[in-house]
Amino acid sequence: MLKATNQLWKLYVFVVSMAFGAGVTLFQSFLYRVLEKETITTLVIGGMMLMIGVFVWTYASITCPNCNLKLFRYSILKVGLGTWFTWLVNLEKCPECGSRDGLPAPVNKRERLKTKRLK
Repeated sequence: MLKATNQLWKLYVFVVSMAFGAGVTLFQSFLYRVLEKETITTLVIGGMMLMIGVFVWTYASITCPNCNLKLFRYSILKVGLGTWFTWLVNLEKCPECGSRDGLPAPVNKRERLKTKRLK
C-alpha cells in the first residue's frame, strides 16, 4: 500500500535518518579526546534531535489517504516492535478501511444489498 500511495520513500528517509542520527550520537565517543566538549555536546544533542524529529515526522506523515489512519503509529502499537517494519513495508491494504491505493475499498455484493434494503 505504501508503494501504491507513493509513501514508501518516507519509510526509507526514516531508516536513513535514524541510522545517521544514531551514528552521529555514538561516533562522538570515539573522538572524545580529539574534539572539544562543546563539539561533542553539539553532536550528541544534534543526533538525538534528528532522531526525535524524524520519528515525529514519520508518525504524522505515513497515513492512509482514504481514512487518514496513521499507519506508522498503528504498526508500532498494534503489530508490535519486533515486526512493525516488515509489516509496514509489506502492507497491502489499510487495516481500518480496506483501501489498497488510497481510494475507498470496493464494496462486495452482500454489503450493497444490505445498504439498499436499509434505504
